[in-house]
Parts: sequence; structure tokens; C-alpha cells
Amino acid sequence: MIFQNQNYQKRFLFCCLLTFLLCTQLEDNIYFSEKSKQFKPYALLKGSCFDQRDLSLPGVSITIKVQPDSNKKESKKKWQTFSDRRGEFAARLPAGKQTFIIFAKKKGFRLSKKIVPFEYDEQHHIIIRMKPS
Repeated sequence: MIFQNQNYQKRFLFCCLLTFLLCTQLEDNIYFSEKSKQFKPYALLKGSCFDQRDLSLPGVSITIKVQPDSNKKESKKKWQTFSDRRGEFAARLPAGKQTFIIFAKKKGFRLSKKIVPFEYDEQHHIIIRMKPS
């Protein structure tokens, strides 16, 4: 035998068993947490911002709000993003039948507003043309 003392044998077997149980439990937790995360549907809103000469407009502040129904009070839920150096932006929104109001603002330009309806977990691409103020 490798181990001279019987206590060392018991400790070694106990450690091996404990390690095995911990590893299998950790593996199960990782599997279930990944499985529950991957099936959430979402809607995707993508867009491009341009100025009056059709040049891309970076740094536009985009605010997205849910349009309130006549029966319900206004939702305070909103999403905020900015257009990148190519004037493009994207926002991941909750799926379902909803209408979103998109506000675009940038210093030196007038506030722009668009309304986009979503039915399911779909994707829309919008064009925002900003006019100088």
C-alpha cells in the first residue's frame, strides 16, 4: 500500500469523494443556469443617424420609451444608447406586442421622434435624419 497509516487512507478517500461530489454539483449548476438564460425572446431595434447632407452622425443620444396604452398609465421603463462613429445604434427590447417611441437628440440639431411598433421578437431598422436647429 501507498499509505502507511489507515487514517491517511480514509482521509484520502474522503477527499476524493468530496471532490467528485463538488465537481458534479458545480457542473449541474452551470448547465441549469446556462439553459435558463438562453431562451428569453427579445426584439431588436437598430438604426442609423444622418444629418441633412446624408452624412453619418455620431454621438446622437437615443432614448426609447414604451408608448402608453389609453387604458394604462405611462411606463417609466426606458432605454438609453448613443450612435457610434458610423452613426449606428442598437437596442435590445422586450419581445411582445408593444409600440416604442424613439427620441434622438444632439447639440445643434432639432429633437427627432419616431414611433416603431413591434409584434413579436422581431428586428426593425430605422433611419433618423436630424435637421439643424
